[in-house]
Amino acid sequence: MYHIPNDKRTIRSARHIYAGLQACLKTKSFEEITITDIQKASGVSRSTFYRLFDNLSDVIYWTCDTYLTRSFEAIRDEDQHDELALTRHFVAFWMEQSEFFELMLQVRQPFILYQCLLQASGKMREDEKVPLCASAWRDDTEARYALNLHAGIIFSLLKTWLEGGRKESIDEVMAILEKQLDTFSKKRSSQNTLPDQTPANEKSPS
Repeated sequence: MYHIPNDKRTIRSARHIYAGLQACLKTKSFEEITITDIQKASGVSRSTFYRLFDNLSDVIYWTCDTYLTRSFEAIRDEDQHDELALTRHFVAFWMEQSEFFELMLQVRQPFILYQCLLQASGKMREDEKVPLCASAWRDDTEARYALNLHAGIIFSLLKTWLEGGRKESIDEVMAILEKQLDTFSKKRSSQNTLPDQTPANEKSPS
């Protein structure tokens, strides 16, 4: 876990530590980096590091949560009514932070984004600050599935986009998503409208 109060000096130290991690990753793998390496690269003491973070992974978690806070704060009122608009908002935001997402892939911890998305969405729901489109969720079970599904979609779109060389625009990525969702919807509709294929001799007499 990380332990960072809303204090400018503490946040500045945390940012220096993250910058130190970025510098170290240019010459070492994540597994090879030590706290001493971070101390030398960031200029932040070992005691300060352990006061703020339990381990190096927590530095990535904190940075991810920091970006997520900004992304939630930037949600427009009109996007709150439309789940696809919200998905577009988050995907576009993280496309702009692709260097950080690439770092998570580099250290083999890309699921940190998925976990942070899920935790942040869950906390917003607990605080009753969820987008208006979430009001359609009937109960906790549906909300749990919905939050996992939304986090998974955002994570998968970003990972696929980044691994493919960042070639597609946000419009192209969303068009692909909408096409897939439309395909699923059509399949469901066709299954619900299949004609009754029960053999005539098995049907109950009227």
